[in-house]
Amino acid sequence: MLASLTLAALAYAVMQMMVVPALPAIQRDLGASPDAVAWLVTAYLLSTAVSTPLLGRLGDRLGKGRVLVLALVVFMAGSLLGALSGSLGPLVVARVLQGCGGAVFPLAYGLARDVLPPERVAVAIGTISGSFGIGGSAGLVLSGPLVDHVSWHALFWVGIAMPLVAIPALVAWVPLGGPRPPARLFDLRLLTLPAVWPANAIGVLAGFGMYATGYLVPQLVQADPARGDVGFGASVTATSLYLLPALLAGLGAGMLGGRLTRRFGPRLPLTLGAATMVAGYALLAFAHGVPGPVYLGTLLAHGIGLNLLLAAMANAVVAAVPAERTGEAAGVNTTLRTVGGALGGQVVAAVALVGAGAGGLPTSGGFTLAFGLCGLLLALAVVLARRL
Repeated sequence: MLASLTLAALAYAVMQMMVVPALPAIQRDLGASPDAVAWLVTAYLLSTAVSTPLLGRLGDRLGKGRVLVLALVVFMAGSLLGALSGSLGPLVVARVLQGCGGAVFPLAYGLARDVLPPERVAVAIGTISGSFGIGGSAGLVLSGPLVDHVSWHALFWVGIAMPLVAIPALVAWVPLGGPRPPARLFDLRLLTLPAVWPANAIGVLAGFGMYATGYLVPQLVQADPARGDVGFGASVTATSLYLLPALLAGLGAGMLGGRLTRRFGPRLPLTLGAATMVAGYALLAFAHGVPGPVYLGTLLAHGIGLNLLLAAMANAVVAAVPAERTGEAAGVNTTLRTVGGALGGQVVAAVALVGAGAGGLPTSGGFTLAFGLCGLLLALAVVLARRL
């Protein structure tokens, strides 16, 4: 059951970042403007932000397993539309449909809590949460070879393949559940619980850092040093190698976060995760002139720290609310993380251009400011973690 839930979560997580490195190729192929192509990311995040709490609450009422399968079917339909699209309009619609897949996380958390023995819930949620970070890293890693050697259409075929495996597994091993008595859509008092509001605030900051890293690191390593004072001139495929260590470390860090939560509670892994991210951003801010610190900084911020934090954050929310409110509470947390991600990509893109030269390219100072901003925000997450 845990394997099928994790695979369902990975299907969404991989696609959340896979399109980002491919945006220039899609822009050239479709003859679109940079602003228009940016909607492929914005539409995805907006769809996730709107649909996740609604589908999470619907799962509490109609059965989490049933709604989880429905979310994956909609996600797969969006992937098929994207794979077959030849213009920007249908491609944006495809991303809207894919964004509905974000509901897999609160629904999977709720199923883990409903079905598994109490002593296994923390590790299970940590494993599922780890797929969010590791899936995002995997998407960035896989994007380069697929775009360089096949086509950007191949990215969307990947979005079809994973649900095709996950859906039969869910039907076989996960209880679909039946309807529950009607209730309000959302209880606002959940947001004020002492273990919930700091976790939600940390979710915004974690989402900001995750999407900021996904944008900044490829921009940094692909920059041509002959045209500015920073960069290594890496290809899209070579860029993937800078993110590979984070991918390999991510799932292990998520499982470790679950184990630490089970033994010590969520405060310790939340604090460790946020502090590790701060250390990674410090390296990226002040030592990005050579590849070694970029590898290490990305590993700390996007691999170990992020996944420790995500695992503990999800456990903190799920453990603090009544079982019948798991879906909606985790859905709001996922939504806030998505809002933070939408802000992260846009804000650091603007900050990195501070002091840009005549060519409009980021400078070393711009990257220092952008990574430094991420470090300051995750330092705030350390403070919030201590409030749990």
